[in-house]
Amino acid sequence: KTVAKTFSVNTSSSSSDTTTALTNKSTISSTKVTKGTQITITGAAAGGTSPYKYAFYIRKESSSNWSVIGTEFGTATKATYKPAAVAKYIVRVDVKDNTGKKVSKEFTLNSVA
Repeated sequence: KTVAKTFSVNTSSSSSDTTTALTNKSTISSTKVTKGTQITITGAAAGGTSPYKYAFYIRKESSSNWSVIGTEFGTATKATYKPAAVAKYIVRVDVKDNTGKKVSKEFTLNSVA
């Protein structure tokens, strides 16, 4: 005895789904500065679902602890930082879209004497 069942599968995407992948396009004003010189970190995004929210972080390369610059996941697109020590820092920008999807981008900052 053989039993057959037919299924229909729709593989085409919905024409109303026009969102693209969220991309972090953030930038940093400089990757090498004299200790105490201010840098500007600019949050930017493309794709996903706007509006976007931004969070800015920094840590010394030798540390695993991140410090928040400004407000976490606020609407501000810029943050500034003045490295207080001669060290190598990691700067991270997280972008979150309106659906909660998050992408990160990191930069290396060298603070010299």
